[in-house]
Amino acid sequence: MPLYIVNASSNVNTDAVAVEKRPDFFGKRKAGDVFAESKEGFPVKINAVIPKKNCGDKTEELIANLYSEIVSAARKEDVSSITLPLLTEKERFFDTDRLLKIAEQSMSDTLTDGDMSVYITVDEKDELIRQKRDFEKLNDYITDRLPKENITYTSAYSEASFPERKMKNRFAWSADKSDAECDTMTAPMIGARISTSKKELTTLESALKQIDESFSEMLLRKIDEAGMTDAECYKKANIDRKLFSKIRSDRLYRPSKATAIAFAVALELSLDETKEMLMKAGFALSHSSKFDIIIEYYISNGIYDIFEINEALFAFDQNLLGA
Repeated sequence: MPLYIVNASSNVNTDAVAVEKRPDFFGKRKAGDVFAESKEGFPVKINAVIPKKNCGDKTEELIANLYSEIVSAARKEDVSSITLPLLTEKERFFDTDRLLKIAEQSMSDTLTDGDMSVYITVDEKDELIRQKRDFEKLNDYITDRLPKENITYTSAYSEASFPERKMKNRFAWSADKSDAECDTMTAPMIGARISTSKKELTTLESALKQIDESFSEMLLRKIDEAGMTDAECYKKANIDRKLFSKIRSDRLYRPSKATAIAFAVALELSLDETKEMLMKAGFALSHSSKFDIIIEYYISNGIYDIFEINEALFAFDQNLLGA
């Protein structure tokens, strides 16, 4: 783990690459066989022999087993990352959505230690969007909340937004004070300013000592409250073990937004709890972000399957959850 969905056209550099083969290609190879080929200077090639035709449940089971065997073969080659196709997608044995479910379930059962990153390549994003009926509801949800024109920092706070004020008036203190007036500041006045600064510094130091619960502390507390083990949590969050160790060992560790949300999903936090966890990491959810609206949609509807959420994020060209 983690498991990612990427476009087939994406240029992903991994230690290994899985390739589909057909039974008659090698003659002696039959459907379900998996074998590795290594060549110095190139990624390890993991060959997976797919069936000739669709035999329903038997084919689905064979595809799931192929994913498991691919990971096992990659482990034997001591690789930390692998790219593999959505098996039989071009054969149209099943629709893209079903094939993704087979892949995700198989990988979730197989990748237990969290040390291998897996990238599944998908050819037909448009088909994926068409097949997922709930994406229509999600699209309506996004459309209702996303501003027609996203306001940027510069446009929101430019002079055009404040026609009654001129830029120089925002800094009236310095504009109205002449150099001569500044030069006439007396020693007692300067001393008073220094004294005030010292008091402010003392107050700041006191405030810093009262730092609230950090993201790491909240995460560990929530894991305990949920009765989960660390491994269960980071696996469900699509996070690798090394990153989780960093978060656990550093009280003030600041994760990325996607990582923070991934843990909120893994812990099945409410929307308010998710916002609180994000705040601990210095983030917030906003209706000016399509990514944020998608996250809000799934959490509000009590859907905490991180792979399902990632399918939606992938379909709408957003960053995926996990790290």
